[in-house]
Amino acid sequence: MPCLRRPNGLTVHRHIWYDQVVMREEAALSTFRRLPPDKQERVLDAALAEFADQGYHQASLNRVVAQAGIAKGSLYQYFPNKEGIFSYIFDASVKSQAAIFSSNG
Repeated sequence: MPCLRRPNGLTVHRHIWYDQVVMREEAALSTFRRLPPDKQERVLDAALAEFADQGYHQASLNRVVAQAGIAKGSLYQYFPNKEGIFSYIFDASVKSQAAIFSSNG
């Protein structure tokens, strides 16, 4: 079984580390899903605009939170990192398009 050497020198089996990351992401998304719909929309609209304007690598979570009108710490309660919010938006977009295509044909 592949192992991963952590910065603190501990060796951790990859599947345990992966499970911890997934659990942390699910907890964050659970917090996001409990937000009022208008606040969810505000956060997602700000993030989508930032990624569309700047691309993934140049996108700034500081600009996202400023546009959404929330504290940066709050964003990290909803998503674990920039990749997390990007993945959420990407997955939601794919599901939305799939629903449109399946209803049309």
